[in-house]
Formats: sequence, structure tokens, C-alpha cells
Amino acid sequence: EIQTLLKSINNDRGEVLVNSYNSVVGSVRQVLTDANENNLNDMIENFNNYIESYNNTTPDQFDSK
Repeated sequence: EIQTLLKSINNDRGEVLVNSYNSVVGSVRQVLTDANENNLNDMIENFNNYIESYNNTTPDQFDSK
């Protein structure tokens, strides 16, 4: 559901969030496949980057330009 919502956002800020979200999903899958320290660190870093992007997003960034 989150990915569907993010894909519906059609602007640059939306793309940043989609790419960041996809990185989190990919790194979680990698940890599920091989939970080594490097993969865990990558997952945490990708999650933190997603949260930072989300927190730096304001509603007006989604308004039509």
C-alpha cells in the first residue's frame, strides 16, 4: 500500500521518497537472505535515509508547480 501511494506521487520529491523506500525494501530482503553485519548496517543506513527524506518533506512539495 505504501509503495502504491508513493508511486502515485508525480514529482521530484516523490521520486526521492520512492527511491529511498525501494532501497529500504531491497536491503530488508537482503538481510532476510543473509543477515551479516554489512547487510544489517546497510539496512539501517537505508532506513535512516528514508526517514530523513520523509521528515524533510513538506506538503507544499507535492502541490502542482
